[in-house]
Amino acid sequence: MHMIDTHQMVKDLVTVGIRKAHAESIVNMVYKSRDYDLSHLATKEQLKTVEVTLRKDIDLVRKEMEVLRADTKADISGLRAEIANVKTDILKWIVPLLVAIIAIVAKQAFHL
Repeated sequence: MHMIDTHQMVKDLVTVGIRKAHAESIVNMVYKSRDYDLSHLATKEQLKTVEVTLRKDIDLVRKEMEVLRADTKADISGLRAEIANVKTDILKWIVPLLVAIIAIVAKQAFHL
């Protein structure tokens, strides 16, 4: 890391119209900001690696969703067929019962 000429920076700021006290404060903040630990920041390469991994994970999730969607459609289709069978079974019981009830009501109505 190269050295910063803080005195020259203050002079440059004063030259453009900034008061000396403000210029010194600004230069001091810039100088102190160089002391921050940047080791916890990710590099471009690390970010690219994470991006590639996330894209692969997203693709896997999409594929899994497609499988689940197909399974769900198959389950729904099976349930529809089962419902249709139950409807048929119910009709097989209801129609004869209705005929019997009508016959009983007719017999009583006409005293047969």
